[in-house]
Amino acid sequence: GRVAIWMRQFRKRTFESVLVARVLGVPGDVVNVAAGAGRVPFVPFATATAVGGSPYLVAFALAGAALEESFGPDAVGFRWELAVIAVAVGAVGLLAATWLRHRRTRRDGDGRNGAGRNGTGERDGTGEGDRAR
Repeated sequence: GRVAIWMRQFRKRTFESVLVARVLGVPGDVVNVAAGAGRVPFVPFATATAVGGSPYLVAFALAGAALEESFGPDAVGFRWELAVIAVAVGAVGLLAATWLRHRRTRRDGDGRNGAGRNGTGERDGTGEGDRAR
């Protein structure tokens, strides 16, 4: 079914799939379990995890650095320039994920694991691809 088709694509395009999931903020447990169940190659998985998680790590580190002093009442200061940088880094990450998804959708046709194909790369003869099932 659809899960099997999705898992084949996940294995086939491990780096892109994991990168888009990480940048879009898909919960890590979901991505990790899917990768383990699908027995995806480790190097593309780890590389995409590092690259895709970096914008959020930088954004959260900068957001934390924007807070000054201790967390007592009236003791917390705020550095706007670091907060703006944190938001910008997060926005760049989301734009990158959107661009990657758009690029992948254009390459695949309608974005459904090979437009007009039955999920195995073969034409199914109906002209409907996966929708014919």
